[in-house]
Amino acid sequence: MAKSFQVDTGGTLLTGLMAYYDFQTDSKDQSVNGRDGVDTNAPTYTAGKVGNALTCVRASLQYVSVPNAVITWGTNVLSVNFWFKLAAINLLTSLAPMTARTGQGTLIYYDGTNLVFSKPNVADCYAAWAGENTNYHMLTCVGRSAATFMQIYLDGASFATNANSANWVDPLGDTLTIGGFKSAGAMQANWYLGGQIDELGFWSKSLSAQEIGDLYNNGVGQTMVEAGVKAVNIPTLLMMNVG
Repeated sequence: MAKSFQVDTGGTLLTGLMAYYDFQTDSKDQSVNGRDGVDTNAPTYTAGKVGNALTCVRASLQYVSVPNAVITWGTNVLSVNFWFKLAAINLLTSLAPMTARTGQGTLIYYDGTNLVFSKPNVADCYAAWAGENTNYHMLTCVGRSAATFMQIYLDGASFATNANSANWVDPLGDTLTIGGFKSAGAMQANWYLGGQIDELGFWSKSLSAQEIGDLYNNGVGQTMVEAGVKAVNIPTLLMMNVG
């Protein structure tokens, strides 16, 4: 059965959805597109922001690869949204996606000082973030065809912008890595994720403020569910006295 989002005020979150990974038990794509991920070095799926999350141990070099087609190349319009929680701060940390060749690909990472959304060797959108490893945060990276061409949102609020309007360029068909950095076809040392990524979505459009707000859902987050399943306020459900 087709899935939909629990909270979708305008009924638009399925529009332009290229892939969605809820990481409940594996890295399968929950959209209708079938763009499943491939695990390397056995990352696990443990309690996360919404249900389970992709959990990577930095020293074990764990990551997930997803198909190149989750991004529509040759345009400056895209959106990537996910929740993350770091196991340690002040380290180079790959988030999602992290694949580059010179002037090609796309990178989203934490460099120990800044959260960065990058067109490799072309332009970086970034801002300082002190980092912390006790809470989950929602990161949204948006590319647009006008006005603010590159923008980062942190926990639903604008965080950084860059006016660079260049298109994202296909890194020669390379798969895109989640939790590890692939450069010129080879994985790079000292960049692996230690921590978790949850509810990762790719869109071929620029998410609106309303759509980002729906994904944030007042800090509760949300996931994709079978069509027709009603939205549930997770904290309220957990507080119910059953029996």
